[in-house]
Amino acid sequence: MLKFFRNLKMRNKLLVLFFISGLIPMIIITTVAYMKAKNDMTEDAKDKLSLFSELKRDSINNYFEEKKTYAGILANTARVYNAVEAYNTKGKESKEWQDGYKQIDPLLNQYESTFELIGVFITDLSGKVIYCSGKQKKDLEGADLSKRQYINTSIKGEQNYSEFMYSDFIKTWFVAISTPLKKGGKGEIIGTINAFISVETIQKMVKDNAEKVGESGDIYLINAEGLLYNNTRLGDMAKDAAFKKYIKTKARDVLAPEIEARNLEFRRTLIYPDYRGIHVIGGLEIIKIGNTVLGLVDEIDVSEATVKTKSLLWFMIGIILGIIVLSIIAVRIISGMISKPIEHILEKMDKASEGDLTARGDSLTNDEIGQLTKGFNTLMEKTSEALSEIKNAAKSLEYSSNDLEKSSSNMAASSEETSSKVTVVSSAVEQMSASITQAGKTLAATSKNTVAIASAIEEMSGTIRNLAAASEEA
Repeated sequence: MLKFFRNLKMRNKLLVLFFISGLIPMIIITTVAYMKAKNDMTEDAKDKLSLFSELKRDSINNYFEEKKTYAGILANTARVYNAVEAYNTKGKESKEWQDGYKQIDPLLNQYESTFELIGVFITDLSGKVIYCSGKQKKDLEGADLSKRQYINTSIKGEQNYSEFMYSDFIKTWFVAISTPLKKGGKGEIIGTINAFISVETIQKMVKDNAEKVGESGDIYLINAEGLLYNNTRLGDMAKDAAFKKYIKTKARDVLAPEIEARNLEFRRTLIYPDYRGIHVIGGLEIIKIGNTVLGLVDEIDVSEATVKTKSLLWFMIGIILGIIVLSIIAVRIISGMISKPIEHILEKMDKASEGDLTARGDSLTNDEIGQLTKGFNTLMEKTSEALSEIKNAAKSLEYSSNDLEKSSSNMAASSEETSSKVTVVSSAVEQMSASITQAGKTLAATSKNTVAIASAIEEMSGTIRNLAAASEEA
């Protein structure tokens, strides 16, 4: 990698250095800023969803508390408890009951209409319906509701709500509120006054203003198994899904144990794929509607919640591209300011390498390149001076060489004469050598003869000694 970088031209090196030292940190900073902005927007969306869910829960709770209050007021209305007391004491056919019936009928019909109820009805202590308002009058009057838990709880003296229920009489889902009726408003219990709150009313309350969360905003109720209690705003469950279809998402998994534990303090926001398979930010709450504990889910698509970050991202990308373009232009200008003087000095060096010692660089700056040019010029001047001195020395050497050549010629002539004399002497020496060699040979022969004579003399001496010995013995 370093070898590749070293082999790059100066302009390309500057571009690489800009990319490493400037562009990469800029991209990293931009990415971090984008992720931070996206995370902040996500957290902001979570807070808004959590607030919206909390407000929705409070709104529904207030609605049901309001119904409790008005039901209590209705139960303490003299026309109502006096009519029921007349029914209990005088009987169904009595004039007192008939007059009381006529007095409560417009009141309870108005109550039904004002509070958007399915019907308002009264039971005696046995749980039998003795009065019903509105469209349900024909179906409910005379019906035995003694097996309904909310009726029995109310007869025992406790105002209460039922769970979500389905009625074969009214052919719909509802939540009932039941309030004890007391003699004189404060005495013994003489019956119950009840109202059906339509599930459509509840569903409308739940979905009301959901679009304010966003175009992809959705809100719905589910039980621990994920059964929908209202249709969603989006997708395939926007129609005919309530009490029929189930949600199987992380929201349901998180809410299920909290619903079973009836943990009304539970709140959480998280990101997960919704029933459409799209990633959403979900605000989760536990809410009690009537006597039913449900999970309230408020969602918005992550893409919508963080849509502003896309504009920010494109803005940042635009800035980076602009900086890149400006930087490339700046690098080209700066690299030209650096590379042109270098190319100029390289051109002069090439001329100098070809033998042109008059090549000189133009030193216009005081930077490193200017110093390099000055150094090159100084080198060329010193080289020229050195070559000039070498040239002068060569001429002196040439003159000395000529003188030496003349002396060499004279010496050569003397050498030839000496050589002739040496030849003569050599010849004489050779003759003397031959004479000495011959004399040697003669001496060698004489030496042999001398040895033979000595041997004979020695032999004669032995003989004489032998004769002397013999003579002495004789």
